[in-house]
Amino acid sequence: MAKKKVLIVEDEAIAALGLEALVEGWGYEICESASSGEDAVEKAGACSPDIILMDVNLGGGMDGIEAARIICSKKMVPVIFISGYSAEITKKRAGFFNAVDYIEKPIDFDELQKKLHDLLNPAPRK
Repeated sequence: MAKKKVLIVEDEAIAALGLEALVEGWGYEICESASSGEDAVEKAGACSPDIILMDVNLGGGMDGIEAARIICSKKMVPVIFISGYSAEITKKRAGFFNAVDYIEKPIDFDELQKKLHDLLNPAPRK
């Protein structure tokens, strides 16, 4: 079975590398990494990820929420937003996407691993 593909969008290089190592260690494939909203939109189109880990605050002119809106307007992809702001503020700004979740910084890696697993392996419907 093919590994699920993850797009990581994080503008802090050290944090991005750490996330890549963790996610690969959990058995997922990193299809791309992006450091800006514009880069995320381009790379999502090129690699067709199964899920996106998206920092909300990115360098450049487009934040993570706007990038996710553009990406999901073309193909619905689950997004886990990562933010230093409270989840409630992020939820209000992000609106409602399909299968979206939120993680606050500092990241609880056990929580992130569970959310990735749950979103990529939904329980069968009865």
